[in-house]
Amino acid sequence: YLIMDPVSKWPSGWGWDNKNDTGLHPEDTNGNYCGVGGENVGHKWLADAHVQLCNRAGIRIAGTNAEVMKSQWEYQTSPSDVISAADGLWITRFLLGRLAEQRGLAISYAPKPFEDYNGSGAHINFSTKEMREEGGEEYFTYICDILKDNHKKVMESYGTDNKKRLTGKHETSKYNKFTYGVSDRTASVRIPLSTSRNWKGHLEDRRPAANMDPYDAFLSLYKVVSTIETGVLV
Repeated sequence: YLIMDPVSKWPSGWGWDNKNDTGLHPEDTNGNYCGVGGENVGHKWLADAHVQLCNRAGIRIAGTNAEVMKSQWEYQTSPSDVISAADGLWITRFLLGRLAEQRGLAISYAPKPFEDYNGSGAHINFSTKEMREEGGEEYFTYICDILKDNHKKVMESYGTDNKKRLTGKHETSKYNKFTYGVSDRTASVRIPLSTSRNWKGHLEDRRPAANMDPYDAFLSLYKVVSTIETGVLV
């Protein structure tokens, strides 16, 4: 998500040129990603307060970090069943919005606010019982091939204006092409290094946009993954 000034419609902390009445771009973005210090990141207080509020509400947050754009942040919810994950994501968004409004800020989930900067995604980490307990490289390759065969249909549920984000640049895959690979941040689906070590664990679907509806996205992914067991698209 990107923290915005709701009046200027410009990212908070980027600066404003009053003379020309236009927004300014950060001079240096190299220190933003997972950075510390006010010269690198903005509004860490908001990210930290959001974690505390979500945990108090019973929604466990597994981690958070400053992202590539200044004032862009990410958080990860802890593993849960699919319905709880979708419910929890909507509540975390609500709580984040309430926290932001207290300081006169707004939250943007737009997939690609600026062409020359990284966009905002909503990566889905998922696994089946067999992925966790049985595994095997052949099984994971088979799952990825199933995802590839259904790529076009699933993308319809992965967020609005997602094509602007998935360009093959800025750590993304291309919108119309499915790829996968071990520890590959440019792939549609990344096989985590921890999974590839003994071929048990989860996969990371990096295609969804930050503005996706989790109920639609999770259902589309479930329908595809369910064919692994039944051979029939639900």
